[in-house]
Amino acid sequence: MRAEPLHIEEVVDGLRGLLERAIGERVALVVRCSRGLPPFVGDRGQTEQLLMNIAVNARDAMPDGGTLTIEATLATRGETSVLQLTISDTGTGMSQKVATHVFDPFFTTKRSTQGSGLGLSTVYGIVADAGGEIEVASTVGQGTTFTITLPTTSDDAPPHLATDAGAAPSATVGGGQTILVVEDNDSVRAITVAMLTRNGYRVLEAADASGALVLADTNSFDLLLTDVAMPGLTGRELVERLRERGRAGRVLFMSGYSSDAFVERRTLDPIAEIIHKPFDKTALLSAVQTALGNDVHATT
Repeated sequence: MRAEPLHIEEVVDGLRGLLERAIGERVALVVRCSRGLPPFVGDRGQTEQLLMNIAVNARDAMPDGGTLTIEATLATRGETSVLQLTISDTGTGMSQKVATHVFDPFFTTKRSTQGSGLGLSTVYGIVADAGGEIEVASTVGQGTTFTITLPTTSDDAPPHLATDAGAAPSATVGGGQTILVVEDNDSVRAITVAMLTRNGYRVLEAADASGALVLADTNSFDLLLTDVAMPGLTGRELVERLRERGRAGRVLFMSGYSSDAFVERRTLDPIAEIIHKPFDKTALLSAVQTALGNDVHATT
């Protein structure tokens, strides 16, 4: 976690284009963020993932269209002021029985090919890491509202200036290399693709290994960036299929699991790099640079 003081209105504004792309044209996005709100301490990349995960769930609950509303205000909890982030949709809603399980890992009402059941459990973990709380209220046929409260801080920092002391990439854009991104989570894939394209890389994207194999038949690429656990073929099996066709070169795996577990099971390619989710732009681009074996760096 790269903790830094964040202004929620700035995070939402910076992500607005990606959110609109993720929810599609049939869903209207309404943003109401009070100006001058105090910052909270969190990880920018994780906060963006939180917003994207909830937005994608809301989109799926509004197949015929609707409205996704994001509001940020200052609220009071006892004698303490907190940042309150409310995200609501006008979708199909959930029964009380389903709502009580939405943050459980691997719980999903979707088909196995449509979701892993980790989106909202990831959101819960991100909120907890930031010292906050999250609640859900839903009515069948009327929609769902997530209410997130986060402790505020009196400290501040310029936008995009992380307090983490880790090395950050320099301001040189990517060298135009082509990266094939394979990720079944829509929100993670959208954020990953955006971070790469904004920093000078050409990106091909697929939601699963089957789609990646189709793309690989007609396109060349310099790096395969693939999730490990996916419906159908796994990331490791995808690499094997590509190498059988003489199409795989450098590989960078994405995973939400510990690298130690993979080393013990020897399930991943020993020469491949691995990056753990959730990650921010700095971590992603550094891992890409290492996997490509070059000195190309990132823009701000």
